[in-house]
Amino acid sequence: MQEVRLTTFVTRRVVLACVLALGGCESAGSSELQVVAPEGCSDSDPAVVYRLTALHVPTPAEAAAGETVGHDLDGVDDACDVHDYAGGVDNTLVDIAHAVAQLTPDDPMVMQDLMDEALFCTDADPGCTPQWVGVRVQECRRGAKVDVFRVTDSACEALGTAATAGVGPGGELHAEFATLALDRAFEDADGVDPFFELVNVRLTATITADGLSNAVLGGVIPLAVFEAAIPGFLPSNAEIEFPGPLLRLADIAIEAGGACDGVSVGLTLSAAVEVEGESCE
Repeated sequence: MQEVRLTTFVTRRVVLACVLALGGCESAGSSELQVVAPEGCSDSDPAVVYRLTALHVPTPAEAAAGETVGHDLDGVDDACDVHDYAGGVDNTLVDIAHAVAQLTPDDPMVMQDLMDEALFCTDADPGCTPQWVGVRVQECRRGAKVDVFRVTDSACEALGTAATAGVGPGGELHAEFATLALDRAFEDADGVDPFFELVNVRLTATITADGLSNAVLGGVIPLAVFEAAIPGFLPSNAEIEFPGPLLRLADIAIEAGGACDGVSVGLTLSAAVEVEGESCE
């Protein structure tokens, strides 16, 4: 397969999205989020850094098997006339990522492969800028402080800090971010792919001695961000009528009771304890 950057994938994905906008999602998976607002942390509070080892786009088959594929981000079933997954889970990305490869058989665009190339490449890979993404969890007197960051060329860049977070007695991690600049993790020589500029983000996981397991990340791409990226991605001969098909992709009202102005994303991930303990602190 010809090497393709993530931004090239978005070009074809957006074209496909207009086709998929008329379809819905039927599958399974749910996740509830309860958080406790932290009341400050001190230097004596323990902190552990977890290094991302996998970031996975759930598949329709996994959802059909009842696996968790995201979070119920809005608490509303089938909002904006877009069907939720069972349990109210919002994840428009599942069908888009699955279908894009089916519609490009001569040059398959596999989103999972492109994400892996961006996040987990090595010096041996052409055009690679080695990096790693970390999650720092500091358990405090009440709640927790959770930071997401990336390290590249020994430089650390913060991607987001949870507004509220908590760790349960069994190691259940719950965190909410107002924004999470996951798009920075996919930056290359041509800049940042805004598709992963997320708001209203939820992260749940189970903390173990080895790392984070059963982790699910859900968030929303503001429709304005989604639309702003389109002109630079679409081929010049694309015959697409705006904004109708794109508006039908929106399945989230970012402000409760507001207009349908967000596109939902759900990802699963795993992370291992980073023995070097690096972070942006």
